[in-house]
Amino acid sequence: MEKQHKKHCLSSAFSVFTLTSDTSFEQCHREDTGDRPWGPEHNREGKEREKKMVNLLPAASERMAQIKMFLLTFFLFLIYIVLFCIFFQSIIFIRDRNSRGQEVSAYIDYAHRLKTDEFEVYFNGKKKLLPRHTDLSFYNWDRNISTSNSSPNYQVIAENACGLLFKNKCDRKIINVDPKAYPGDNTTRTPIETDLYLQVVIYDHVLRRKI
Repeated sequence: MEKQHKKHCLSSAFSVFTLTSDTSFEQCHREDTGDRPWGPEHNREGKEREKKMVNLLPAASERMAQIKMFLLTFFLFLIYIVLFCIFFQSIIFIRDRNSRGQEVSAYIDYAHRLKTDEFEVYFNGKKKLLPRHTDLSFYNWDRNISTSNSSPNYQVIAENACGLLFKNKCDRKIINVDPKAYPGDNTTRTPIETDLYLQVVIYDHVLRRKI
């Protein structure tokens, strides 16, 4: 009788231990999985999640390709700007009306403006390249005001019998902006027909001397 009682006690204790262990394991499992049991619904959610990830891959690849193309274009644009500034030091003559409706004109050191201005707004057409009183030579036709400023690339020679001249500081060549005169060595004068400005003339000067 005593042996049967001991056997019954051991069986009850083992059952309690087994129940407690199973309950603890199930509770931990539910906590780890967010209280979601494994089953068909879980597999379905996993497959849907995998499908979403697979669908996102082409979009991510396309976005990366666009970023690479933008960086390549920007890098090539920088190379073009550097080469242009090294081999070309052009002067742009622009005559137009300012925000007050006054007629103004200026000879602009293009290479210098490229370094000091954000030309993206000009290339995109969001903003017009207008004359400034800080350019090589500026003239306000309505107020009869003129200014002249030398730049890192050109020296302004205003008081001259031949008219307004610009001397390149690198190769020391003279650029004559008189439309009836010879523009100078290694310089070509090109009038531009456009509806954006009243008048545009480009003086392309090619540097022959090594910098």
